[in-house]
Amino acid sequence: MERLLHQCRVVLLQYSNEQLNMLFVSWFERMIGEEYMDEALGDRRFILSVTSSDIKGWRSKHQALIRERRKAAAQAAASRKAKLQEEQMAYQG
Repeated sequence: MERLLHQCRVVLLQYSNEQLNMLFVSWFERMIGEEYMDEALGDRRFILSVTSSDIKGWRSKHQALIRERRKAAAQAAASRKAKLQEEQMAYQG
């Protein structure tokens, strides 16, 4: 359950505030009149309990993870390039 919640948070962080507003308004409109109001109310309570500082914190953590992954990928690419250059030099020599 925590993994699913984390995945939802990651996806939500990719949206702008305007997109999130449209998403939540649309979601609330669709939920009115549904049979599963207890479940919907629980979901709404959770969504409404999320503060902007929570979202900023999640976004900051997510961006830090992206920076780390990009840095690791760049280092791996540089290592592969250096190894390829060494092999080419050895082959030519």
